[in-house]
Amino acid sequence: MKRYIDYRTVLLTGIFILILSSVLFCTEDIPGDFSVYPLEYLLETETVKIELKIPVLTGLKDREVQEDFNLNNRDKAIAFADQIREWADQDYYEYRGEPGPFFKYQAYATYEVKNLEGILSILMTYYEFTGGAHGMAVQSSYNLSPLTLEEVSFLDILEIYGWELEEIKAIIISEIEKEENYYFSGAADYVKDKDDFDYYIQDGHLIIYFQIYEIAPYVAGCPEFRIALY
Repeated sequence: MKRYIDYRTVLLTGIFILILSSVLFCTEDIPGDFSVYPLEYLLETETVKIELKIPVLTGLKDREVQEDFNLNNRDKAIAFADQIREWADQDYYEYRGEPGPFFKYQAYATYEVKNLEGILSILMTYYEFTGGAHGMAVQSSYNLSPLTLEEVSFLDILEIYGWELEEIKAIIISEIEKEENYYFSGAADYVKDKDDFDYYIQDGHLIIYFQIYEIAPYVAGCPEFRIALY
């Protein structure tokens, strides 16, 4: 009888092994007592290629908070990769016998530590390719208090640095209007109607970012707007 490997089990096993060995990887020190290091996993089958690079925090005094963050972030990456693998396996077996090659599905997750002082900002990128002309990337960011890992919302940032929401909108709209052909025709109105924005902090700047296709064509990627905080 032909046996099929449960790749979710393989993925989970590999990650648990890496958790034990990742202390050997390079870390990024954060003011205080803890660091960020990458948890990496690679898996390639006849249907899919998976590459995960997940941020892991270590050294926080509140170990329960630290563990919750690490497990939740890891589980999110696992669920993402597992879903792409499931689609890939299903489509591969439906594709059998069709002319031409089967292009492997891809699932990538990576991160960048953008800010270490005052607020810990980590930008996550999830990329998937499931056929078609190109893949699709989605970004998300963690903006956290380094001591408690509590989320610092966009509205919190405005209060901390003394900015008004309308001031931020005006800056973004001004940049859009300088290059109107680069954005969708309704991009400025879209920004005008928003009350919250995705962001991260970097080098004393507030970086507002949008997803692919949110305000501009695919070729524009994830548009960003850089605003000096002080």
